[in-house]
Amino acid sequence: MNIENFPGYSLVNGDVFTSKGKKLTRTVTNNRVRYKMKQKDGSWVSLPERTLFFLAGLLIQIPASAKLVNNTVKKYYVDTDGTIYGFGKMTPDGEILQAFVDSSGYLAVGIDGYPRTVHSLVANAFIVQGYSDMGLVCMHKDNNKLNPLLNNLSIGTYSSNNSDAYSDKLIASKKGSVRHAKISSVRVAWHIIDLPNLILKYKGINTKIAWHIGCSGTAVKNRRKKMGL
Repeated sequence: MNIENFPGYSLVNGDVFTSKGKKLTRTVTNNRVRYKMKQKDGSWVSLPERTLFFLAGLLIQIPASAKLVNNTVKKYYVDTDGTIYGFGKMTPDGEILQAFVDSSGYLAVGIDGYPRTVHSLVANAFIVQGYSDMGLVCMHKDNNKLNPLLNNLSIGTYSSNNSDAYSDKLIASKKGSVRHAKISSVRVAWHIIDLPNLILKYKGINTKIAWHIGCSGTAVKNRRKKMGL
């Protein structure tokens, strides 16, 4: 199919071809697929894939099961399979956000310019809204951080999360040991824990903070040192 304002190009089965049948090479910039293409006025632009799909007449259709993501600047929807749809000035007819693996090993997407884990978006929309503010954590039933499907997620306490990790042999020892402190500092989902607030709540006592989270006091101490708290 033809692409508006870009004569000489066509979209075939998700790929872009020139009039001579040459397939364009995709480039990835800021986690978005782009194509370098010549406009009808002769100038070259780097066109995002989703904008290209829009110009070709392909519009994003939001599934009936998808729900609106709360507290965002742009409009985003999340579906039970972890697909995130976004709508903005540059993408008025929608785009499917491209997921990436964050520093903690979880699938994430860019929401309003900030990384958000996909499993947390799914859990907030379909299980418990604002669960992290309640001192709860989202758990993956199959222990696979890259599986954000709704039927793979559950909400529980930090202590239950670490108990499950011990039962599933993801951590080597029970709470309180030095070995657990080292492992739990990685296992605990620190990126969704409001540690400054917990420090105030428990008057800076690491053991009490650790009890709330479900890890060791050493893990909290190490995290505070890393954050400069």
